[in-house]
Amino acid sequence: MKVIGLLTLFLVCAPIARASLVVYEGFNGYQTGDLTGQSVVNTVGLTGAYGTTGENSTYTVWYQTSGLSFGSIQTSGGSAWCIGYDTSATVGLASSVAVQGTMWSSYLVKAGSSIGGNVLVATKNNSSGTLYGRTAANAGSLPGVAYGESNWNGSISGSSQLAGNTTYMVVSKFTNVGMSLSASQTGTLREWILTLDQFQNWEANGLSESYLTAATAGTGSNQIYAITGVSVSASGTYSFDNQCSLSYAGQYTNNITFDELRYGTELSDVIVVPEPASWALALLGVTVLMGRQRWGASKWNL
Repeated sequence: MKVIGLLTLFLVCAPIARASLVVYEGFNGYQTGDLTGQSVVNTVGLTGAYGTTGENSTYTVWYQTSGLSFGSIQTSGGSAWCIGYDTSATVGLASSVAVQGTMWSSYLVKAGSSIGGNVLVATKNNSSGTLYGRTAANAGSLPGVAYGESNWNGSISGSSQLAGNTTYMVVSKFTNVGMSLSASQTGTLREWILTLDQFQNWEANGLSESYLTAATAGTGSNQIYAITGVSVSASGTYSFDNQCSLSYAGQYTNNITFDELRYGTELSDVIVVPEPASWALALLGVTVLMGRQRWGASKWNL
């Protein structure tokens, strides 16, 4: 039993590679119930208390202690549950947040039944009102995205609807964040939506960006469920900093669960799985411990 306990300790404490995690919300440690007014806890890059909106007073965003799981993806606790029609939760970005250049994001999402509208995670500039980097999975038609509120859609391919009672991972890449855009320096947003078996195939192939960009859209395990993107060349600057707030919402749909929201400057920041070297180190340590235990037993049996 002692060896099993030490094995658990090794695996839990195995290091995770992160270049620069900018924002993280794993929904761990809140009071069960309505998130409205609850201050952020156990987060990175968020500040203040949650505000929520809904079509009426019975529709809100609820913290639940059960979280979503997705293969080997590291998770940390509960999840946020958008109850009812057109509900959202919003919280501020901390003063430490300021991204320039490339940014990645990911989140897990699941609907309790078939999705009839938008499922989205957005960043809103509080002073100008413009939405920047609005990623959405629109199950009524095809997934769409926006880089700035007026710059919707772009090229889209993939399955026509997200299934209910299924957890998906949504991965996005943003370029030229916080930089002045022009014809020669465009802002792009690319989004990939994966099922669990598709993620596991990506993981088996090294979790590389090149795998995502080369993949075709479809339901096969070696494909990506839906791929979408948009490019913006009009002049303007779309920032990701403490002048913004982060929102997640189920629009025109019911009972959406969100979990493991991550933003970072590298793909490895937002796709967090134990490193192979960490597993090997843990197993080596356990082997040594078991060997010592057997040696001790044989010593006293002489």
